[in-house]
Amino acid sequence: MASYHALIECTVCHTTPEKHKIAPRTVSPTKPEKREFCGKCHDKDKAKKGIPAVDMATHGEKYVCWQCHYPHMLGGI
Repeated sequence: MASYHALIECTVCHTTPEKHKIAPRTVSPTKPEKREFCGKCHDKDKAKKGIPAVDMATHGEKYVCWQCHYPHMLGGI
């Protein structure tokens, strides 16, 4: 099952190099490099109603979000 992230354009979270558009199975798009990127929508002080929120100051501070969460699947963990 797809996550709610499926409702937003890929380029919100990824850059899409031309090579990826041509060969999506062999050329990967970029991933966010900093936790703060995901915090733009998911920080507890910024999240809109219905969007999962976390305390960015204490949650997973040693990792980039996608290292533990998979945003393309519902539930993400």
